[in-house]
Amino acid sequence: MKTIHVLFSAHIDPVWLWPWQSGLGEIFATCRSACDRLDAHPDIFFTRGESWVYEQIERLDPRLFARIKAHIEAGRWE
Repeated sequence: MKTIHVLFSAHIDPVWLWPWQSGLGEIFATCRSACDRLDAHPDIFFTRGESWVYEQIERLDPRLFARIKAHIEAGRWE
C-alpha cells in the first residue's frame, strides 16, 4: 500500500493585483480557510511564508493568529 501525504500551500502577493488592503483581506480569508481545513482534517498540512503576513494577522486578528500558532505548534503549519 502506498502512503499519500497531503500538503497545501498559499502564496498571495497583497500588492500585485489589488490595493494592499484588499490583498490583506484575501490573505486573512485564505488563512482562515486553511485553519478550518486543518481543524476538519487532521491528516493534512499547510505551508505559507511572508513574515509580514503573520505580523499583520497578529496585530489585526489575534484570534486567527492564535489558531495559526496552535497549528504551528502541532507541526501542521509551516
